[in-house]
Amino acid sequence: MNRSTYSRRSPMREFILFLIVSSSAFHYSFGQQGASRTLSLAEAVQLALNQNPNVQIAGINSSLAKQEQRRALAALLPQASFGASDAVNRINVQSEFGTTAGFFPQHEGPFQVITAGTQFNASVFNAALLEHYRAEKSSHAASLADAKTAREQMVQLVVSQYLLCLRLESTAKAEEVQVALAQRLFDQATHLEDAGAGTGLDTLRANQKLKTQQQALLVVREEAQTALYELVHLLNLPPVTMLTLSDSEEYVNHSFPDQEGTLDAAYAQRPEMIALRSRIEAAKHELASARGERLPYINLGGTWNEQGNHFDNLIPTYHYEAGLSIPLFTGGRIRSEVASSTLQIDQLKQQEQELRNRIAEDVKTATARLEAALQEVKVANDGLDLAEQEVTQARDRFEAGASDNIEVVTAQDTLARAYDDQISALFKVNQAKADLARSAGHIEDTYKK
Repeated sequence: MNRSTYSRRSPMREFILFLIVSSSAFHYSFGQQGASRTLSLAEAVQLALNQNPNVQIAGINSSLAKQEQRRALAALLPQASFGASDAVNRINVQSEFGTTAGFFPQHEGPFQVITAGTQFNASVFNAALLEHYRAEKSSHAASLADAKTAREQMVQLVVSQYLLCLRLESTAKAEEVQVALAQRLFDQATHLEDAGAGTGLDTLRANQKLKTQQQALLVVREEAQTALYELVHLLNLPPVTMLTLSDSEEYVNHSFPDQEGTLDAAYAQRPEMIALRSRIEAAKHELASARGERLPYINLGGTWNEQGNHFDNLIPTYHYEAGLSIPLFTGGRIRSEVASSTLQIDQLKQQEQELRNRIAEDVKTATARLEAALQEVKVANDGLDLAEQEVTQARDRFEAGASDNIEVVTAQDTLARAYDDQISALFKVNQAKADLARSAGHIEDTYKK
């Protein structure tokens, strides 16, 4: 809209647009009691990210995946433990050796054995465990991306709901203006009838128009209050909270983004794509882990103890060993695991292609909607200007007695539609900008500031 358009507007027009478009406070009561809270859009986004249960659950899931990664790493690291025991033994020599040879006693003991020391075990080479750890590391990266996806989705929900509340507030303001115009028409018709210059039909028609506008105002106020209930729910606030939304439904004529550049950024930044690629990496490592089970693996282990019959005759004892194990036959288990991992990789790659197509569709759709919404705003502003002129001329003709108030009622209906078109166009612009930011994968960064 250019400056010349603004210069043609009357002070009343500027006041009406201020109420509709730039209302800085949106307040509906949730009841007679409850804490009052004022929120900007950025504050609402941050509150939802901090309090919404779905976001918190996604964060917990990523923490669980981190613990799985640590558990896989622990299998690669040396394990050591300390132990102590005090035992009393009595053994049957004949059963142990098959004979006493005529000069050994049949039994020995009881005697005490005291043992205290450490034992350890370490994997020197195990390809299967190493690749499994790498798979869990990639799975953790996927879980972090899933948590980011949950945050992005929550921001989109909060932004959309916040914008809807602002739209309904603007609609309520517009309906209040329509009620005031209808009241003025009714008063005018009543005055003309009392003066003998009007008819009772004009008065009835004006009264009916007033009642219709009052009913429409009640409906939109109910919708606005219901929308606030949903916003309170998204923010996980107490149900009795009374909200005041401090931001306004502003319109800024941004230049159109480069669609190809946005699409490339979306492929790189969308958390869903990052999560899927991480899962593909995890599946590849699991495939390598399954193949690694065919390879030999080497372990080291041993014990070191202080041992004796009494505390005064303890001496060091130890046992160290190195083991090599070569799988020969596993009954087809490894072959089955390799086949399953291969199929899972193929499945994830198909999902990746589908996701790329969906991301491209999201970006192109959001860009097209933004472009159309910007054009709608220009057309709606022009339509509103013409509708206001029509109302003024129809009222002047009715006051002069050149026509009945049918023209005024019709003009007011046209004005009401023009207000609604402008409010809808502004909402579409803001929603399209939010959708474009979400499709590019940075809506949280855009609205958290």
